[in-house]
Amino acid sequence: MKFRKTCFVTAWAFVTLSAAQVAHAQLELRVSVKLVHLNDGTPPGLDPNCSATNTPSEIQDRFDYANAILARHGRGYQFRVVDVINLDPPPLPPPGFLACQSGDRFGRTCESDDDCNGGDCSEVTEWSRAPVGPGTRATIQTEARANPDDFAYDPDAHNIYIIDRCNSGFSSTLLADSVDGQDPDLVPVVLMGQRHRGGMLRPFHELGHSMGICHVHGCPSWCGDGNDDCGTNPITFGDDCLDDTLPDAPCVDTVDEIAMAQFSLMYDQLGCANKERVLDNAFNIMSYHADNDSGYPLDLDCPLDTLDFGCGDPVPVVCRHRLTDDQLDRLADRANCLWPTITNGRTRFVDRNFIGVIPACASVPQFNNFTAAVNAASPGDIINVRSANYNETITINKRLTLRSSRGVARIGAP
Repeated sequence: MKFRKTCFVTAWAFVTLSAAQVAHAQLELRVSVKLVHLNDGTPPGLDPNCSATNTPSEIQDRFDYANAILARHGRGYQFRVVDVINLDPPPLPPPGFLACQSGDRFGRTCESDDDCNGGDCSEVTEWSRAPVGPGTRATIQTEARANPDDFAYDPDAHNIYIIDRCNSGFSSTLLADSVDGQDPDLVPVVLMGQRHRGGMLRPFHELGHSMGICHVHGCPSWCGDGNDDCGTNPITFGDDCLDDTLPDAPCVDTVDEIAMAQFSLMYDQLGCANKERVLDNAFNIMSYHADNDSGYPLDLDCPLDTLDFGCGDPVPVVCRHRLTDDQLDRLADRANCLWPTITNGRTRFVDRNFIGVIPACASVPQFNNFTAAVNAASPGDIINVRSANYNETITINKRLTLRSSRGVARIGAP
């Protein structure tokens, strides 16, 4: 795992940015969590038929864990839970809201059973008994914007609605690779059930989608979705449109399976660089690995001190804790360009080899020289400098955070 350097400077003649262990927050993503009660007043997670709970303290624990993982990546990105609100009494779905309660299209809106591919299409009379799927999420988003007081809708935060469904289903806003046509006023709405099979980082996984990060095996209507059925031959591998993750499929779980699929070698036969690439997929926060029969003990939330292992160490129990540089860049892009109202801070990317027109909100560097990035930055911004020597002399008279990614960056060196 590579980490980045945090520097606060006013002036220099020569500065080297290299690896750092932990970063403090400069880019903060605000989150507002809503617990949607049953009509009888039972709060989510307290249904005796559902083993999971979602108390305010548990929710804060989840984000504390996510922030500890983010800090290890050294970019200065953090979540801030602005509130956890009990919606009691809960708002009701609109009359005539129909959704598939079963079948291949579970959770999607429908007009008849035929739309559910063998499932049941029926009216949803309360949100906490609605299926956790894209149809329910989209309807909650529409209703919340129209009735913000009833839904405690916060236009200045990611909105997470947790309903009392005893399954591991979920749904969240997913942005396409291009942001053309996206409504910046339509802030992300995430819908979650009770049993978060992704452990403590499940909210992070869903918010990753809302910030434009796909599954490592792909996402429908964006990049090719990997095949969930291991009985097919050959298995279909999907792509997340990022260069530093390997093609993936949810049913290829162990590091040996991933290594054999991508390099035709067992994991222990790989060099260190390719071992790191395999680990980035196997333990990625945005992966589906270890959901079921992965060959690993199902331990998705590991103590932080067990995550410090390298390519020469034995592979520990599976813990989703990794994000790649490209994934972190994409998160920053969405914070920069699409939803600045729900984040604090901005990242300016610098790459000496970048030439061309600066595209809007794309996962590419924005400047090809350090001076231009400093001049464009506002106090408190992050400047992320990609590995190179930048033969520039400049005085900085505002508070900025300097970080390197993808290697060592030297400022003032020929």
